[in-house]
Amino acid sequence: MTVTDWRDRIAPHRMAADREFAERVRESDLDRQQWDLAMTAVEFEVAHPSDPEAATLVADTSNLDAVLPELARSTRRPGHPPEGDGGGLLDGIRSLVERDDAAGDRRETVERLATAYAAVLEDELREAGEWERVCRAAES
Repeated sequence: MTVTDWRDRIAPHRMAADREFAERVRESDLDRQQWDLAMTAVEFEVAHPSDPEAATLVADTSNLDAVLPELARSTRRPGHPPEGDGGGLLDGIRSLVERDDAAGDRRETVERLATAYAAVLEDELREAGEWERVCRAAES
């Protein structure tokens, strides 16, 4: 089984984890559309797959930079410029700093949620009796 195969194999379990995790997303600073977009940049890896008891599912968020600009755009209301975007030099600098802060906050939120989601998904796989198969497949 290839890496793609084990990731495809866990798809039904991801749907179960999504249902269980939906409340956490609602309680976060992200809406469902933003969460779905963020998850397109998250890859899952199995750490220490040779020992299923000690192995853990890990969310690799290293590709988040690819979607953070779109996450920032999706927080704006259509037809309304971002706050502080009055056109002046100071407003422009303030807007850049605020966007950088907001991007950092969004990254932290997504990383925190993705880590929690990986734990929920791992629990789902363990409860369904799929964890050892996933570990063996991830190992090869």
